[in-house]
Order: sequence, then C-alpha cells, then structure tokens
Amino acid sequence: MSEGVMSSRAPEPVGAYPHAKRAGDLLFLSGVGPRRRGSKEIPGVTLDAHGTVVAKDIEMQCRSCFDNLRAVVEDAGANWLNVVDVTVFLTSMKEDFPTYNRVWSEYFGGPGKPSPARTTIEIGALPTPIAVEAKATVWSPRDAVLIDISPMVSSTLAVFPGDTAFSREVLMDMMKGDAITLSTIRSTVHLGAHADAPSHYLRDGRTIEQQPLDLYVGPCEVMRVTVGAKTERLVGVADLPAVPTQPRVLLVTGSHGDPDCWSGDFAGLDPDLVDYLHAQGVRLVGIDTPSVDRADSKTLSAHARFAANDMAIMEGLVLSGVADGLYELIAPPLRIAGADASPVRALLRRPY
Repeated sequence: MSEGVMSSRAPEPVGAYPHAKRAGDLLFLSGVGPRRRGSKEIPGVTLDAHGTVVAKDIEMQCRSCFDNLRAVVEDAGANWLNVVDVTVFLTSMKEDFPTYNRVWSEYFGGPGKPSPARTTIEIGALPTPIAVEAKATVWSPRDAVLIDISPMVSSTLAVFPGDTAFSREVLMDMMKGDAITLSTIRSTVHLGAHADAPSHYLRDGRTIEQQPLDLYVGPCEVMRVTVGAKTERLVGVADLPAVPTQPRVLLVTGSHGDPDCWSGDFAGLDPDLVDYLHAQGVRLVGIDTPSVDRADSKTLSAHARFAANDMAIMEGLVLSGVADGLYELIAPPLRIAGADASPVRALLRRPY
C-alpha cells in the first residue's frame, strides 16, 4: 500500500498529484520548483511589462527550490538527514551549474546535512520562468526503535563517594492491605544518567529548570573514543574517530563498566577537546562515566571549559551496547526549582 502526502508549506502541485508518495519505508517526492506557496511569483525572476523574463537569479531560485524540498520532507514526518537521492533539473547547465553546485553544498553534504546521491540533468524547458526543479527519495521508516541508555535506579546504583545514594521508603502498600501503594525517595540529583546544570560548577550559572530544553532533544551522534592504558586517562581530540557532525555528541569511553560498582579510575575529557567540540558546533556532550572530569580532579578543568563555552553536560549514560552512528536523543531533565542537576530517562531513537 502507498499513500499520498501533502505539504502545507510547499507550493501547490500544478496537477493531480501529491507532494510525495509513501511506499513502505521510502518517501518519493514529486518534482518541486522555486515558486512560493500561495504566490504565482518566482523568486529571483525579473519580468518586463509584457511578462517576458529579462533577468534571473539562479542562486535565489536554487535556495527556494531546496527550501520547498525540505518543507515536503519535514511535513511528511521524515528527517532531512535521511534524504538518500536527489535529481535536479536545470535549463542551462553551462550558465547555472557553478552557482547551483555552490548552493547545493550549503544544503547537502557537510556537518549536520544529508549527503545523498545526486543526478543533475539539463532539460530543454521547465514551466516559464523556472530555471531549476528537484525531486528526491527519502528513507523514512515507520517503526523507529527506542534504545534506553539509562542505568536502572535502585539502592545499589553507585554515586560519588560522600553523595546521597538512592533510597525508597514505602509508606503504603497494597500488598499489605492498603488502598494504594505510595512511596518516598531520597537521592542526589546527580543520580545515574543525569544532566548537570551550569550552577553545579559556575557560581552564577543557570539552574536546571532554566536550561533550554532543546539542548536535550534532537539529533545526536554516538562516538567510541580511544582511551586505552593512558596514564592520564583523558580523552583528547586525537581520540575521536571522526569530526562530529551533530550538535549533540555522546562519547563511549568504556572506562566505567558497571553503574552499580564505583570505580574512580574512569576517563575524563581533555579541556582542549571541549573547546574543539564547541568549535564544531556541539552544544551538548554526554559520557558513559560519572563525570566529564576524572574522579581525582581538583580543578574540574573540563567543567570549566563547558562553562566558558556554555555547553550542556550529561553523565552516567549506559552506552556499551549502542552502535556508533546518528540517533535522536530524548533526555529532558526534570523541572526542579534551583537544582544543580536532574536525573534523566535518556533514550535514543533510531532510525533518525
């Protein structure tokens, strides 16, 4: 079975066809040009008094065309990063290809952008005065998989020495004849998978309820880093397997295996790595250890660089069984007034 998809933002189709057609896990987009929805005008086109084209701006047309293409993808509930194939039609390869190719690189291919297969075809004519049209195929699986990257919370979950371990007191119990089951918990806010607030390491930093929620939801990249037997146990720029492409990066160090057993020998992050990730556009870093600094750190130098770059921190993640790659992170912190951190139920959704 297949079903048609209509976009509320792309220009209305000029015939009896949908903006896209879904078949299984694939989304096939109809050709779309630069015309804006609800308007007969074409961006980048200048007409004389007789309606004859006297000038065209191929850059503006390409941008509008790709914006329309993206609108269809997103309105279909698909992800722009999952565009797998694009066909572009130009009326003049000789005149327009260099500009089109430059605009293409801004929309496709590069950090945080899809890198689809591409075919460019010169065509004798498109509906006047359109000079470019594009169609695409998108991988858009219906059934996404959720991966839990949070440890089980119980009284055995390890916390930093001196911090408050998790405990739960049962006040009422239906198994004992009470009308309901009711319990109270006591714990550090730095419990298991948790998000640090800047106020944890910065005197005037934002508390957890003041953190922007969009930091904790959106595209992310899982990366395994090389720690090995380094004496300093710091993850540096050279340990990354590739240049990050997403605004959220989760680092798998493998240096703190069992969340229920405290180990003070886990890896920390080199401050230079934090600065490097910031320069790549990373806004949040998650790690599979209790802290982005080593347990014996007296200066908390990695935390200091997170503060200087206004980047978010997530710690205590369980990433051992997660493959490297692109995911959607879903891990909003609790809205705890004035708190320096919050536990999270961290999930990864794939495909994304």
